[in-house]
Amino acid sequence: INAEYGECATPAMSSIRERTGAGRSPARRKKLSTPAQLDEAFNNYNKAKQTEGTDQEKTSKQKMKGIMKDVSTYGPMVLLAGFTLLVVLLTLGQGFMGDEGPEDDNYYNVLGIKRMATPSEIAVARDRLLELESDEEKRSEIDDAFNTLSNPRSRRTYDRSTPATRDDLYYKAITPLTSENYPTEVLNNQSAWLVEIHAGAARPPRVTTIHNTPPNWARLMTKAAKILKGYSRLGRINVDDQPQLAEELGLVGPKGPKFKFPMIGVIYNGKIVAYKGEPRILKICDFLGDQIQSSNVDLVTYTTFADWRKSDDRIKVLLFRKTFTRMVMVYRDAAEQFEHIMKFGEVDVRSRGAVNLWRRFNLRRLPLVAVLREDDQQPGVLGGSFDQRMLVNFLASNRLPLFPRVSSENFEEVCINGGKRYCAILAADPRYITYRKINTTLEVFGRAGKMFEGNTDLTDQIEFAWADKVSDYLNTTEQWRSLYSVFGSDDAEHRSINFYVTDNKNHVFKDFGGNLHKVSDMDEKDQEMKDFIQEFVAGNLKATPLPTPL
Repeated sequence: INAEYGECATPAMSSIRERTGAGRSPARRKKLSTPAQLDEAFNNYNKAKQTEGTDQEKTSKQKMKGIMKDVSTYGPMVLLAGFTLLVVLLTLGQGFMGDEGPEDDNYYNVLGIKRMATPSEIAVARDRLLELESDEEKRSEIDDAFNTLSNPRSRRTYDRSTPATRDDLYYKAITPLTSENYPTEVLNNQSAWLVEIHAGAARPPRVTTIHNTPPNWARLMTKAAKILKGYSRLGRINVDDQPQLAEELGLVGPKGPKFKFPMIGVIYNGKIVAYKGEPRILKICDFLGDQIQSSNVDLVTYTTFADWRKSDDRIKVLLFRKTFTRMVMVYRDAAEQFEHIMKFGEVDVRSRGAVNLWRRFNLRRLPLVAVLREDDQQPGVLGGSFDQRMLVNFLASNRLPLFPRVSSENFEEVCINGGKRYCAILAADPRYITYRKINTTLEVFGRAGKMFEGNTDLTDQIEFAWADKVSDYLNTTEQWRSLYSVFGSDDAEHRSINFYVTDNKNHVFKDFGGNLHKVSDMDEKDQEMKDFIQEFVAGNLKATPLPTPL
């Protein structure tokens, strides 16, 4: 305790000595003779240490604030300068790569022709480029490309050494149209042609960007034709190789081309209409559909629906669609077949107010065909994907919409919560059963219902309905959407006709049993149906509870 600063043995006292300068000069040494003086020395040291730490913390915070201020002030400028430098480097890099672009590696790009080009197109491209090119090195490249591709043997060897890309292969399914084959292929054919019109020599740019690279029309045309599935054909016209045909179609005039090539258009009934929309597959399909309007189908909107429905006494059929697909063409073909008994309309749900018309009939799927009823009850509906046979069966089965429709979507509304206690349901899906069989079964079902006309008590209690969408989503992951699941028919087939009776008060039902589609003799089935209903109403049949919840 009595030692001087320079003689302290503890680390704390050594630190105090360093801060106070003790031990440097004997004159400044101070002797701590009492414990109070030692405590005072420790307290002074701690205060000095805390003051030093606070000053350092303030200095660090000030430095961080300064850095953040500099970042907020100069950060955007630095980022902009870096982005500008990156764009310049990428542009210069593309410029250097352009010197060794596809022209040096691909003879087809040197001549600016398709890989499936005909010999006459190769010659036309070479002559056209030689007229425009003055550089001897470039002219030599053009001659080399022409000499290789004009010889069939050397061309085959070259094609094997340079395989075609996927974009090139799209042109294999496209027919080159000439003055010779145009009358037989196009004029004598009722199909619509989706054609690409291009020049004889269209060399790709050295520096390709999204702005100067034309779309691959062959790919878009092929995809659109795949959606339409056989209702359109694909072709292409080289205006330099076929100047007479191009002039006949109005593609070129005395002053040169009338359009910017390459482009696509639709040829129908000898007339060509140029496509000026975006390079999108569905838009091309819509454009093609607009050019193939059917005289048997009316375009219906929300404002014209009321007048269209009252125009004549035929059964009204509506197609609700969003885009133009193959099913629209199937619908138009069916309109020609049933025009004497049905009036057909087409509604584009993208038009103004069309969604309200769609919801008016409680419709949910697109595309969708609806056979309207005069009493504005649930219409006969065919939704989803359908083909010609399926649509014909559906329309022929709905010529006489005698019974209310019931399905998994409105079963509770029509039967369980309906105004009548019992519900007799004939389940027959016209998408998979021929309309002759369905019409025969419906006639038997109708005769069974008329047998109750003398008994007013039962007539007021029984609702006769037709389940024409009984097998919706059958055998899929959404099997619960099928009405068969309500009646416990897990092993039901698409090609089956079933008969059920439900007691809506007690929530039970009874299956008539068997597949009526396999019954050939339907003469006495109406009486059997009547007796079955009477026995069920009398409680003489063992019923099965309906699922809860449905």
